[in-house]
Amino acid sequence: GTVTTYVDSGITYQVNTFLADGTLNVSGAGVADILVVGGGGAGAYNGGAGGGAGGMNVIGSGFLNAANHSVIVGAGGDAKAGYGNNGNSSRVGEYAAAGGGGGGGATAYFGLNGGSGGGTIGINGSGPGGSGLDGQGHAGGNGFHGVNYGSGGGGGAGQPGFDGETSDGGNGGDGLASSITGVSVFYAGGGGGSLYDGTIARGGDGGAGGGGDANANANVGGDGVANTGGGAGGGYGAGAYWGGYGGSGIVIVRTITSNSRPGTVVASGGTETTFTGDGSNGDLGQDYKVHTFLSDANLVVSTG
Repeated sequence: GTVTTYVDSGITYQVNTFLADGTLNVSGAGVADILVVGGGGAGAYNGGAGGGAGGMNVIGSGFLNAANHSVIVGAGGDAKAGYGNNGNSSRVGEYAAAGGGGGGGATAYFGLNGGSGGGTIGINGSGPGGSGLDGQGHAGGNGFHGVNYGSGGGGGAGQPGFDGETSDGGNGGDGLASSITGVSVFYAGGGGGSLYDGTIARGGDGGAGGGGDANANANVGGDGVANTGGGAGGGYGAGAYWGGYGGSGIVIVRTITSNSRPGTVVASGGTETTFTGDGSNGDLGQDYKVHTFLSDANLVVSTG
């Protein structure tokens, strides 16, 4: 992946970011902070619902063996006539995130299940959106089977998709922010639901974290943003416009390379040995000194 570093509170972090499939080379077993986001679901056609966001799996202090780990970055779901396709899952080692559920359309009314669920189309009858995976996302919104037939928005990592209404498609659910790269970024927002009739401008907005707006591009649903796992927006009904394509996922792995926190204790005395932390015993990459006393003696301590 792409390797960057940053320093926060005296700790230097290395960040490996994968925007596409690759290999993570781990030379020594230990723990890391890991973010895995699946590909977002596609929006649906012809007044269709918004696609659900890819699952967002946040792992603090996840263990990685010394090995070459395959990294898979899930593609977003493809748009087509009818319902939206699910996104594809992402993975590194044993840590995975599911693809987002496609938005409900004329050939499959209810939103599909996924990391976050797709919304349900309004024109073919109201009903619950697709379900999200616990710990990774939320359900899609319901469709409104009434005037203008507002379709539900796709679920996001931070909240469910919103229900369609008589004059509005449902907004996509917002995603969640992560600062694993040293900068706060939102991921995994749901796509907005469209309308079968009515004012084109009242399609639902995509959720924060790359969700696509409904009716965004000349009445076609907006695509989820690449490498956010955003779900796509639904396409407008009058004229049978297509939904958007789901946004691809992302995999990010963060490790500690050095630790120079201010106020470090400096000591002497006893039998002194050293070791370097591996994550399971001390911070990964941090050097430690150990003072062992087998009999009475003085430990002299100062602050570095």
